[in-house]
Amino acid sequence: MSDWSSMDGVSQADMLPAEVVRAVPGRRAAGLPGWRSLGLYGRLTLVVLAGWTMLFALDLFMGLYQAKAQVQDFLAENARIEAETLAQSLAAPAAQGNAAMMEQLMRRRIGQGDLLSLSYSAGGHTLFFSRPAGPAQRPRWFASLVGLHPATGVAGVAAGGQVSVTLSPMARETLLWRVISRRVMFFCFLLMLMAYIMRRLLQSNFRGLASLRAGAVAFDEGRLDARVTVDGNAPPELQATSAAFNHMADKLETLVRDLGREKERWAVTLASIADGVVVVDESGRVLYCNPAATAMARIDARAAEGAAMMDAFPMHTANGPVTEFSELFSCTATPGGGCNFLLQCADGVQLPIELSASQLLAGELSGHVVVLRDESERHAMLEELRVMAYTDRLTGLPNRHALESHLQRALLKAREAGSSYAFCYLDLDQFKLVNDTCGHSAGDAVLEDIARRLRETLRPADYLARLGGDEFGVVLPEVNETQALAICETLIGVVRDRKFHVQGRNFQIDACIGVAFLEGVEIGAGDLLARADKACFAAKSHGGGRIEVYRRDHPTYLRIEQEMEWVTRFAEAFTEHRFKLYRQPIVPLKGDPGGRHYEILLRLVDGGELVSPASFFPAAERYGLAPNFDRWVLRTLFAYLRSHPQDHAQYSVNVSGKTLADEDFLAVVSELLENSGVAGSRLTFEITETAAVNNLPLARRFIESLRGRGCRFALDDFGCGMSSFSYLRELPVDYLKIDGAFVRGLAEPVNYVIVSAIAKIGRQLGIQTVAEQVESTEVVTQMRRLGVDYVQGYATGRPQPLVDDEAEAAQVAPPQSATA
Repeated sequence: MSDWSSMDGVSQADMLPAEVVRAVPGRRAAGLPGWRSLGLYGRLTLVVLAGWTMLFALDLFMGLYQAKAQVQDFLAENARIEAETLAQSLAAPAAQGNAAMMEQLMRRRIGQGDLLSLSYSAGGHTLFFSRPAGPAQRPRWFASLVGLHPATGVAGVAAGGQVSVTLSPMARETLLWRVISRRVMFFCFLLMLMAYIMRRLLQSNFRGLASLRAGAVAFDEGRLDARVTVDGNAPPELQATSAAFNHMADKLETLVRDLGREKERWAVTLASIADGVVVVDESGRVLYCNPAATAMARIDARAAEGAAMMDAFPMHTANGPVTEFSELFSCTATPGGGCNFLLQCADGVQLPIELSASQLLAGELSGHVVVLRDESERHAMLEELRVMAYTDRLTGLPNRHALESHLQRALLKAREAGSSYAFCYLDLDQFKLVNDTCGHSAGDAVLEDIARRLRETLRPADYLARLGGDEFGVVLPEVNETQALAICETLIGVVRDRKFHVQGRNFQIDACIGVAFLEGVEIGAGDLLARADKACFAAKSHGGGRIEVYRRDHPTYLRIEQEMEWVTRFAEAFTEHRFKLYRQPIVPLKGDPGGRHYEILLRLVDGGELVSPASFFPAAERYGLAPNFDRWVLRTLFAYLRSHPQDHAQYSVNVSGKTLADEDFLAVVSELLENSGVAGSRLTFEITETAAVNNLPLARRFIESLRGRGCRFALDDFGCGMSSFSYLRELPVDYLKIDGAFVRGLAEPVNYVIVSAIAKIGRQLGIQTVAEQVESTEVVTQMRRLGVDYVQGYATGRPQPLVDDEAEAAQVAPPQSATA
């Protein structure tokens, strides 16, 4: 206590009377540097403020550390949810092959939130979208200190493929920076306020401390009768301190009483908590257990106390009962650690618990405090989550994930025991009409009803699951092909015979089923699903209510696989600029030709050879990619016309049926005509007769909209339809292109008559005719004799590249949805 009065002259002179200052021994001179030069006020202020600052800094650091972990988890969870949401959004267009919709969804999603990038991978190809991070609103050093990193979420798409989403942490870093900055500013304000208050309080309360110090010194020297006069005008704290000093003996008695109250309070506290608490001595015998512990074990507290821990609270693991008390602490050596056990209750129930223990030391007494936490509710929640993860919420059936797990087990059993399984892929027909006309709630009700009827129809051993949308999967064990097909016929009948009456409307829903068999063959669940899906695809292509069995070498499935292979190669071919435009002359047979006229033809360079659209374009049409090809062809042609103003020829461009039904294609053509400076009279759009007849209102709208811009139109492959002549009155076309099959077979009388009739009809209606696939001069002469206006084929000119310069040809970007 000799340093108590070592206050500097500046602060102590203001706080203590002069006579008290003179009475304090060992007072040092003012102005001494360092800690010793500080007076009591300075030391208290410095220690309190420094301690407060350290606590604040520690709290700030710990809060930042916890916030970092929480924010990183939050980013990871958001990335996962974003990926799953996008996967669900992409499932339908991916299953339908709707590339435009997938591109639109991904572009819209990349513009929302803190997304850095989106990607969709399927078949070894990837659609990738990204955007740069926004301007940073926090210091760079703070971002390095926090150390957050972008979070990536990955989810599988129901129709195949994988979605990856990457979230930027910048917004969360900025939020952390703002929160911490405000806390620091607020702390600085409180620090200054506290310093001011301490100064004021210490100045008013340090008076009279010298008397208290003198009494303390006397008491320290052994004069226990020394007392301090309590000044009634002193601050309450000083009066309380003096009273405590004067009544030290009384306080000891009070301390004993307080200890008794603390013990009672401790017992009440332990009795009120939900976790079981058991105190054991070093030999493992129970000294105390709270009511929660005895309630868990279904025993009486009096029977537990004094008994061995392993007798009162018997524990079990997966390997059997725990016999040694030390085994309970094998995984609780670290603070906060816990082990999972099964508590054998007195009524025979095994209760899942988490056990943690801490060593108890109090003088010579040692032991452990064991905490038992009831985990039954958490286990029930985990089981509920597991059920939810494997169950379709709408129908209550197993979902796709559960089906794949079941298939894996079935495949393993089939390989081990040679069992025969059939997997059926059931897809509803005309179901979309219910959703479109009556809403998704009505569609959900129909799905629930169909799922219930299918489940009631199947055998107990059969496994029914909902794959998503209007698709179901059925695993049929121990069946041959005849039995499986009979079951499938029954399932289709169950769906077909049910008349659905929804919101005053009647709906007839049908179904198609694809079947794939497994008989001990090395194949995965995914391959089996794909095979059944292909079979179902083939069934739907043949009409409603069909059943198809997958056979590897069947031409139908070979064609489907070839088309799928083509689709996966499209993006690579566009990226490598292996799609080329060729042109073939259309030669007039009479009159003034009015300039050169060509038809634009698409070719693919594959392995150094040219591949015609007949090989790959059916795949593009089947999977909804034809509009992307037609847009690319049109944009490439316009780019050529802008860069070759000396070329004044007319060009014919083919438009597929899918493109004709695309509402956006007309806007694309109009925009190109407006911005390119190319006259519409130089363009002729060729529409196949079948596409025009199947989309008559759209075809008429398309033609009428562009005829006003000077464009011309040709009805391609004319004559192959069944009602060609009657539809000519509905379609204002300029050319009829006679189908090449009639031209090549002109030697046959029937074909000769058909070509002659088409030429006559064209003259009567004022429509010019073009003969395709003219391959000899003799056919040219016959076409002239029959009155055909134009010919096109190898006899008058072979297709030639539109441009010879490869660099010039590569200037047009490929369609971004070539592999959707």
